[in-house]
Amino acid sequence: MGVLVGPTEWQHPLPFRVPSGMMQRNDTHGGPPTRGWPGEGAVRILLGEDEGLIALDLETVLVDLGYEVVGPMSSLAEVMAAAGDCDGALLDVNLRGELVFPAARVMLARGVPVIFSSGYDEAGQFPAEFRDVPRLMKPYDNSALRDLCT
Repeated sequence: MGVLVGPTEWQHPLPFRVPSGMMQRNDTHGGPPTRGWPGEGAVRILLGEDEGLIALDLETVLVDLGYEVVGPMSSLAEVMAAAGDCDGALLDVNLRGELVFPAARVMLARGVPVIFSSGYDEAGQFPAEFRDVPRLMKPYDNSALRDLCT
């Protein structure tokens, strides 16, 4: 998915619509997309996952793709507290028995793109406002996440 930045377009590796002017190419180092302010560093992805091994695996894949990972966070309270400190989020729908939708609602309202990680495979199982949010279906392998992110 291309993201328009001025007169050029670059491929943002996550299926997020990033507001124009918020991100820029990192042509200087040939690295991943960076924030639109000099010296701000790599795009920060909040990872909400309560299963330790899955969280570690997802974090590894995201770092390998060039992202800075915020977390992993294993509870809704942690995700809510960190929601203002990320450029995108990969969120397990159910964190320790709590649905993550309140945090997703806050992030989406701020224009922060979200991907849900879920074992629920039917859009009808999600509240209507989240049915169009991209989902990474469980169980999955690393190639599923890489495919979604490229």
